[in-house]
Amino acid sequence: MAEEGDKINRRYYELCALNELRGALRAGNVWIKNSRRYANPESYLIDKKQWEALRPEALRLLGLPQKGERRLEQRKTPHSIELSGKVTGIKFAKIANPSSMVKMTKPVPSYRLTPPLVPNQI
Repeated sequence: MAEEGDKINRRYYELCALNELRGALRAGNVWIKNSRRYANPESYLIDKKQWEALRPEALRLLGLPQKGERRLEQRKTPHSIELSGKVTGIKFAKIANPSSMVKMTKPVPSYRLTPPLVPNQI
């Protein structure tokens, strides 16, 4: 940015500032009022006071516990699991050190990903 004699080149300075602004806009750290693309990310969320009133009903409809810690405990997977069946579709696989493998003892839980229901869609 600086030319000879510690003088800042205005064009380079503006380019650097615009580049940083572009990155901040894309990251959502800076937003533009009345913009759809670069709006404040919080504007997409339910208002905090309104969410406090809607939260118990939303959790009930989704079948989730009121406490987040309890849900995290439900989602934990055991460290030792048993893989049932064979791995298929892998043509080039090599086990480098078979003695370092862990013995699996429990069945693998299967999960199906579905989008959560929004209260106004029910």
